[in-house]
Amino acid sequence: MHTALSALSSRIPLALGLSFLIISPADAYIDPGTGSYIFQIIVATLFGGLYALKLYWQQFKDFLTGRKKPDSTERPPQPDDHPSAKK
Repeated sequence: MHTALSALSSRIPLALGLSFLIISPADAYIDPGTGSYIFQIIVATLFGGLYALKLYWQQFKDFLTGRKKPDSTERPPQPDDHPSAKK
């Protein structure tokens, strides 16, 4: 069983590789909307990357400069700090 599986697994890439050599060119039609869809994907990727950079700019800048985030020395909020708790 193992030898049959290994023989099959070595022939599949060969068959796929040879099939690309014998495929004839297709006379396919690309709709004009396809270009605008590809443009939309490119623009959305660009703006998404810029937005992510905007969100993480300080962390990115600290990473590039090698600075570490300063430790917070402030006191954590206490339950009696809430305005409704003061009477």
